[in-house]
Amino acid sequence: GLMAQDDQMQMGNQTVDTPRLSGPIIIDKMKKGAFGLKLNLLELDILVGVGGKPYSDLGHLADEIEYHLQEYARPVLLSFMREGKLFHVLTDRVLGVDFLPVQGDSLKSLSSLMRNVELPFSSDMRNYHIYCDKDKQAELHSQTRSILAMLAPPFWIMSQRFFEGAIVSTLAVATAFVVHWMLGVLTYVVLCLYVGRDQHKLGQSFMGYRGFRQIFCIAGTTEADAQLAALHLDPELKFIFTPKKLRQRLSKPVPSRSIGE
Repeated sequence: GLMAQDDQMQMGNQTVDTPRLSGPIIIDKMKKGAFGLKLNLLELDILVGVGGKPYSDLGHLADEIEYHLQEYARPVLLSFMREGKLFHVLTDRVLGVDFLPVQGDSLKSLSSLMRNVELPFSSDMRNYHIYCDKDKQAELHSQTRSILAMLAPPFWIMSQRFFEGAIVSTLAVATAFVVHWMLGVLTYVVLCLYVGRDQHKLGQSFMGYRGFRQIFCIAGTTEADAQLAALHLDPELKFIFTPKKLRQRLSKPVPSRSIGE
């Protein structure tokens, strides 16, 4: 009895010194206004890796995120499982969600799923936002700031396929030029600053205006990667524009492989 007590005390001390997670953790509650909501995470999503390392090698999540941000000075890649499907998001802050450890049978089936999974390291990944409308028509927007938005706002607005916005902004600048060339220049500069600064919010509102809502935030190295990951999570999505690389990849027949090959 004494030995067992002693062991327990030692284990207790150990957990205080090096807070280890015994395994993967599952999102239990999303707090209001949590950053996790902006990344389109859902309750029951299971965190399986951070920065390319599997969950078994990790300390507390908040500590891991802080450490990665300081050590590598770039957003941290988090790997999640949703209904047996793997996806990744980049974050530059703590998620603000409550996690619970995954246990029992769920842990067993997850461990067997993870056995053949390689987690990527985030050096050249970026976040893409995936939007869809009620007919499952989908579009993808990169979360990298666009130079076009900062230098030629009307063209950027047009590239977002918000044609009314492009026409209105062009008319506003043209009208200001008619009044006085300095007013025209000033209007154009203000437009550049405003659109350049708020391009993500504007992009979202343009999409909302067209009846699209954001359903996923996915980290990928290219648009094709992000589209493929989105199709993996929801095979019913119909992307309006698919990169050439992805079209070639989708048209190739996938060889069926028996387990254990």
